Amino acid sequence: MISGKIEGNAAQAIRAVVEFANLCTIEGRAVPEKQGQRVRQELIRDLCVVASGTRLPASDLSILLERAKHLSISPQGYDAQGGAVIYTFSYWNWAAMCSYQVLVLDAARRDGKYFPGDLRRCRLDSCGRFFFMSDLRESFRGRPRSTYCCAEHMLAQHLTTSADRVARHRKRRRAARLDSGQDESSLGGVELLTRIGCDDLATGQDVSVDGRQQMPAISRSG
Repeated sequence: MISGKIEGNAAQAIRAVVEFANLCTIEGRAVPEKQGQRVRQELIRDLCVVASGTRLPASDLSILLERAKHLSISPQGYDAQGGAVIYTFSYWNWAAMCSYQVLVLDAARRDGKYFPGDLRRCRLDSCGRFFFMSDLRESFRGRPRSTYCCAEHMLAQHLTTSADRVARHRKRRRAARLDSGQDESSLGGVELLTRIGCDDLATGQDVSVDGRQQMPAISRSG
């Protein structure tokens, strides 16, 4: 059982719980795996539901609410510069803190545009960490991406899937040309890249081969 307290504003308390889900640490302090494993597994499961925009089942909400009742929240001051109330979150069981913050995130996710309702999970297979879209506004041009926690992970995922897209393209083309007797291996490199690009544009996929951005051939007039 993990007991203790956290002092800070509401946003800091939420981030402490997300940190635990991502790293199995609480405010930078490592949590013994034996103590925190079950709580962390349940937290990750609940955050996955919240991050996907799906409503938590009523039965799960009842359990979370019952656990959250064991959390004590006491106002301790006011941060005039940051414009936030400072609280002491006291828990005799860390599961109470996690349960309360999951309820807060579930309620906020129904809007989903601003912190803390913009919780998402990185889709890179080797990452899977939770993040807030509002934290990425300075990292990406235009609208923040909702699928990756950083630009590097977006690129890494695209690199791992580009070879698969090329293989699927070759398989589709080969099957379509069996009757005509024409094999795609006879196509030149430029022609093949052009056809892959046209296929991906038609299906709304990124146009890339071996991780490098490719553009379909454009016929010029005049």
